[in-house]
Amino acid sequence: MRRYTIHGSTTICLIACKMKYALVNGVKTTPDKGLKGQCQLCYAEVVAKCGDIKVHHWAHKSRIECDKWWESETPWHRNWKNCFPYEWQEIVHYASNSEKHIADIKTPHGLVVEFQHSHISKEERDSREYFYEHMIWIVDGTRRKTDLVRFNAGTSYFKQSKMPNVFFVPYPEEVLSKDWLGSKEIVILDFNGESINPSQQLFMFWRPKGKPLMQCMSLFKSDLLEWIKSGDLISVLQEF
Repeated sequence: MRRYTIHGSTTICLIACKMKYALVNGVKTTPDKGLKGQCQLCYAEVVAKCGDIKVHHWAHKSRIECDKWWESETPWHRNWKNCFPYEWQEIVHYASNSEKHIADIKTPHGLVVEFQHSHISKEERDSREYFYEHMIWIVDGTRRKTDLVRFNAGTSYFKQSKMPNVFFVPYPEEVLSKDWLGSKEIVILDFNGESINPSQQLFMFWRPKGKPLMQCMSLFKSDLLEWIKSGDLISVLQEF
């Protein structure tokens, strides 16, 4: 498998931004100067932040953080969210015990897509996977330069499958950071930074049921988006 390099500038804007959507007169709305609204999760008052430097966003007037799983967003998050219809973005997901959190993306097929840039603890990762049940992770691989170094070195252990773009991963600890080693869900690594090119390359890791080895697929972003939107992602992976 060829070594992978990050394309273009990899500088990530770490300016914190909050919600893309809030309720204005009961309608899901993007921020605009002077607007006030309600948080979709806690219904507290939020105000539109529309400066010239930070990404436009909604913020709680009281500066509270009502969802402990919500991480400050970067342009990388926003670029991914914008690949999906606005009706699927920032959806409140409820559990049977009334616990609720805002999912980055929730499709009409019931699949939750979470975009993760910052470090995540094992406890939080496991809790989110248990809560959402049917989900995938898309991970920003540019946060730490060591992740790309590990990935490129670890691919030397990959074993080719019968498919040219699918590999067996006998030593996942050599290619994945500890944040994702124990994940029970699909984990997709994105080393492209803020690029919005639909032909950019991604790397998808999953553990097929009944098979001993993790697998990795090299795929284009456009293919992943098509599979998610059509609801065919899981059935596609079952073919391997």
